[in-house]
Amino acid sequence: MRVLMLLAVVAAAVVGCPAANDLNTTASPCGPADGLVVNVVDGDTVDLATGVRIRYLLVDTPEVPHSTAPDSCCFGPEAKELNTSLVLNQAVKLEYDQECQDHFGRTLAYVSLDERMVNEILLERGYARLEVIPPNEKHAADFEAIQAAAKAADAGLWGACSTAACPLGAFK
Repeated sequence: MRVLMLLAVVAAAVVGCPAANDLNTTASPCGPADGLVVNVVDGDTVDLATGVRIRYLLVDTPEVPHSTAPDSCCFGPEAKELNTSLVLNQAVKLEYDQECQDHFGRTLAYVSLDERMVNEILLERGYARLEVIPPNEKHAADFEAIQAAAKAADAGLWGACSTAACPLGAFK
């Protein structure tokens, strides 16, 4: 009898615990409220354990080599490396804006880790530039100030890259 009671308690505890890839507490119409990052595509795009691809809102990092862009821009590999060090195998929280997806079908979100927005960290350290695409402008004013400070300090790409080596229009 004790064994059956113990099994019932263990089963109840296991059923009540979410799996690592099922962290969603409250989903929005755009997607999950949180998730586990299992792959970092580049400096501003990650894949969740659920298969959802997230593109960070309001930031754009230099390209890394891939099928449609065989060459990387200045600071592209560094941006991917920072993003990887921050979020890979981490549970992140997701916040959405007005539009849910971009023209590539990626889910658009602000990504937070330990109460800090990764989007902000990338801007602050100079690994990304601000990219405002209306109507997704919820944090644009704050992000503009963060980018201005990074530029003034020559942080990251702002001090390392010439516009010829890393044209801002080449960010995708």
